[in-house]
Amino acid sequence: TKGEEIIVTADSARPGSNATPGDADNLNARLKLAGGQLITLRSDAGSLNLVGDTATFQGNVRIETSTGLVVLTEKMNTLLDGIKGNTPGTVTGSGPMGDFTAGNMEFSAKSGEGDVHMLFKNGVKLIYDPKQSER
Repeated sequence: TKGEEIIVTADSARPGSNATPGDADNLNARLKLAGGQLITLRSDAGSLNLVGDTATFQGNVRIETSTGLVVLTEKMNTLLDGIKGNTPGTVTGSGPMGDFTAGNMEFSAKSGEGDVHMLFKNGVKLIYDPKQSER
């Protein structure tokens, strides 16, 4: 999508081949969106599949947004050529409305809007905190 900046770093990385993905330790990503929103991703490890144009963050995955949302999970799959992905398993987190859990999450950038939309699915539970939403 136009106007986004994606920077990915790692403590160490090992190249892959056409048959096997490359992998990395202590993977970090910073996504700056055209609308000004900032998203950071961190995980213990990850892999890059250049043939499939995908990246996988694994182990203690932490997603933070400049809007105050924090999401934790064990695995997240993303595209390399755009802002889109999903978590195959449970997510927990907190945000302006309170604390939540969900069976999984999907996210994507909507063309022209400059924001990332996150969809929490499969047994979403929210503990609403009106004091948090007043901040």
